Amino acid sequence: MDARVVKRAAAAAPRGKRLAQVPRTASPPSCASRGVLFDASVTVRYIGQRYEDDLNTLSLGSYFVMDAMISRAITKNVEL
Repeated sequence: MDARVVKRAAAAAPRGKRLAQVPRTASPPSCASRGVLFDASVTVRYIGQRYEDDLNTLSLGSYFVMDAMISRAITKNVEL
């Protein structure tokens, strides 16, 4: 993503700066599998470097998160 300020009415406009809290790179892939005995899923998220403020002076680092789940149906309405 390349989210930047292109026009602003204020005198000290941060024109050409990146929007606050909007990362340049974000990837939300997910994978799931339904099996006979159990179900499994994995979600991986990467959020790239971004800025805390509109003047792009306070940099926030990138991070990576992975969620994994394995479940088994106990009854029609209950999974463990």
